Amino acid sequence: MIHLDGLWNENYLTAKGRIVHERVHNMNNPEWIDDKLVSRGLRLQSESLGLYGVADAVEFSESDKEGIILKGKTGIFSVMPVEYKKGKPKISECDRLQMCAQAICLEEMTGCIINEGAIYYHDIRHREYVELNSILREKLFAITEEMHNNFEKRVEHIPMYQNHCKACSLYELCQPQIKYGSASKYLLKAVEDSIREDE
Repeated sequence: MIHLDGLWNENYLTAKGRIVHERVHNMNNPEWIDDKLVSRGLRLQSESLGLYGVADAVEFSESDKEGIILKGKTGIFSVMPVEYKKGKPKISECDRLQMCAQAICLEEMTGCIINEGAIYYHDIRHREYVELNSILREKLFAITEEMHNNFEKRVEHIPMYQNHCKACSLYELCQPQIKYGSASKYLLKAVEDSIREDE
């Protein structure tokens, strides 16, 4: 709906996420934290994935293994993308796949191999480290290929209504219960919910 129809709506969750990202991008950039150089808002691009975007943060750490050379610095530095999320870890792999995409962009841009990324969840103040293994990479390439094919053919993804739909900022525009389900079942459930609330 966002990319095919140009529709967007903001709710308190998207606003909260935007504020978290603005805070990250507005911090000192770049800066040394202990033995790491942290660069924020770094633009990313991958020809193999057909993606571009912006990394919340990329950490360059001194390494005695694989890595890159930083201008004006001696030694080798490993590269690790860090994504900031407003909530907590999800059951689905969406956050880990996003992290994998950022790593592949950085690999193509720097020529080094990235084996790990990190996702910082604001609500629980905790980092989750993501192993960027072959299974995750293969899944990402399959998803991006499907995405590009659907975009070219203007195929709209048909969602299945679930409880988390109510938290989506596009809920009122999408109306998944009516548009993609049975209207009669939706109306019946709405009536039953209303009766329960009145009891």
